[in-house]
Amino acid sequence: MVNISDCIKKLHKDGYYSSNKILTKKDLNALRKLVQINLKKNNNSYFFLADKKLNKTYINNKIFIKKFENLFDKLSTNLKLKNYKKQKIYKVLRVIAGNRSKKESYRYHFDAHLFTVLIPIFIPKNKTKNNGDLIIYPNFRKLTNILIINIIQKLLFQNRIAKFLLKNKIIFNNKEKILKLKPGNIYIFYGYRTLHGNKDIDPNQVRATLLLHFYDIFNESNLVKLNRNLRLKNEEKIIKNNKK
Repeated sequence: MVNISDCIKKLHKDGYYSSNKILTKKDLNALRKLVQINLKKNNNSYFFLADKKLNKTYINNKIFIKKFENLFDKLSTNLKLKNYKKQKIYKVLRVIAGNRSKKESYRYHFDAHLFTVLIPIFIPKNKTKNNGDLIIYPNFRKLTNILIINIIQKLLFQNRIAKFLLKNKIIFNNKEKILKLKPGNIYIFYGYRTLHGNKDIDPNQVRATLLLHFYDIFNESNLVKLNRNLRLKNEEKIIKNNKK
């Protein structure tokens, strides 16, 4: 299991924590089977499934998800987070393949939740590049519960100009870290505080990750809920187009 004290120290010092002690071979095989089934349904194209769409899958298996509920519980207790027991894990299965591979690369963003656990399922294995390596700018912003500050920060960094400047290492180059993802490991970081995205992905290969988010900073905000629902509707349109 994860040593919570070491995990917290690494999160603050390095910006992330990696462990190979949570995911079992059975877990990884089940997740891979889930991805393969949905890839066939989507004509081997990009898809994004979240929350209720994953309720009847292995991701919602009691034994599997309990491991991460316990992890988030211990992290939240250690950090003395308020009312964390009222919150649930927000689950996302993100699979990048085909002609959307380029569009989904270098999409820098901040998550809405404090914690993000990234679980690699399929990762390209090219010798040099185009493997969709994770890019992080660890603990790039401070934690705030003021929604307008969150919105301004997102507007500043989640756009094409910022994407160009960051991708070409014109700004904040000294803060960038590149993580080469390995299936079987999990990667924990402060998703809310950390600006992150992924490098280019070979369009002929698949990059599949499970993202488990916890502790929504603005969980009572109707504006944030609306934005999330709009994102889900947009992803549903993409899936419908895949099946045409």
